[in-house]
Amino acid sequence: MKIETSFLRLFIATIVAVLLLGAGTAQSAKRAELTRAQAIAHVKAILRNNVTKTQSVSAIRAKAGWRVTARIRMSASGTSTTETAVWIVSAKTGASAQNQLTAEIANGCP
Repeated sequence: MKIETSFLRLFIATIVAVLLLGAGTAQSAKRAELTRAQAIAHVKAILRNNVTKTQSVSAIRAKAGWRVTARIRMSASGTSTTETAVWIVSAKTGASAQNQLTAEIANGCP
């Protein structure tokens, strides 16, 4: 009887430990992932520092994180045009430029 009780306690303790470790791992994986709002805020911060006229910023889910698209108003030689800048934003790599205009904006040269 004593052996069965010890075994039962050990078995239950093992199951509880496995469940708690699994829950902790799932929570930490969720925390590392950016939300849509966080990805947009990250790009808006880049734009705020380098671009004066932003029309819109939107994000859609991508394999590597979020594909964030910004529509910005630019003037060249007195002519105003709307351009599109695209970033892939993730918790691991931050904001990664996806076209030439985006790279120039990220480096402070709109």
